[in-house]
Amino acid sequence: MSTLPVTVLLAVHNGAATLAASVASILRQTHRELELLVIDDGSTDETGAVLRQVADPRLRVLKNERNLGLTRSLNRGLEEARGEWIARLDADDLCDPQRLEKQRAFLAAYPDVALLGSSAWRMDAAGRVTGANDLPVSHEAIRWAAVWDSPFLHPAVIFRRSVVRDLGGYDERYAIAQDYDLWTRLAARHRVANLPERLVFMREHPASMTRAQSARTTEEVAQLQAQNLAAAFPGRVFSVEEKRSIALLRLRFPASELPAVSALVDRLFAEYVRASGSATPDLRATHCRLHLRLAHKFLAMDRPAAAGEIARAFRAAPGEWMRQALTAVRCAAAPPSAVRYDPGSK
Repeated sequence: MSTLPVTVLLAVHNGAATLAASVASILRQTHRELELLVIDDGSTDETGAVLRQVADPRLRVLKNERNLGLTRSLNRGLEEARGEWIARLDADDLCDPQRLEKQRAFLAAYPDVALLGSSAWRMDAAGRVTGANDLPVSHEAIRWAAVWDSPFLHPAVIFRRSVVRDLGGYDERYAIAQDYDLWTRLAARHRVANLPERLVFMREHPASMTRAQSARTTEEVAQLQAQNLAAAFPGRVFSVEEKRSIALLRLRFPASELPAVSALVDRLFAEYVRASGSATPDLRATHCRLHLRLAHKFLAMDRPAAAGEIARAFRAAPGEWMRQALTAVRCAAAPPSAVRYDPGSK
């Protein structure tokens, strides 16, 4: 059998409520030559029935007899996929119709890039767009962002299957941060990039993994942050307090800790820029968004602390600050019934 250009890999466990819309958003892509490989990870709800209602021959379903978890399900998908490239999506997220077309065009123009992501829109459980999640574009800015958190959105990536298989696939020791680990290993050996366009709509709700922050998640992320620190700052020794401040960026923490975290963000940025030789616009924009992320943590509980971070973000990159502010205003002003993209209505 000839190799298809793209396999879209979707692993689902009890995702019947949102799965049909996610599947539709893939099958209505303007890039038509694809297979959609769904790994039904031992679902006990109506997931199977939802999939049986899809008549498109590009859909292929494999069912785990018991729940294996996301990491093992994705590795099964890597083994079974027919595509040269693997694109990811989760069962509660949606794709812009041109997502794969735009990603494939970029990869054709830059064949040395082995992993490509994109920015995204955030949606609430009802499908209303609530904001944006914008990411660094260049390899250098991605490596800087990886110090603090995963620089890719798992449902937005497309990667070369052979490269990931050579790396051993997803590391099954990671139950939550398997994607962050894979990007860390991949970026150490290959060029990576993100498209600036928001090509995925990520649903946030109380049960979503983007909201969860378990002790295991914190432990897994801390291991990966240490690896990315070593890659971004070779030879530098980090104190226990510095490592603690880096870990706090992903967590809720008291405002009394904010000055130390914010100062470390600026200090490490200055060191990174000196080592790289220049502060590109993309790097400055990434730095701006880090301070906005800190500001967002304190908007509801400590307005002065949040205002300080907003001011730091503006000084880092005024143009990016304005872009983020306009996006936030537009999303806040949208009526409650507004949905940016609903594949069921196409």
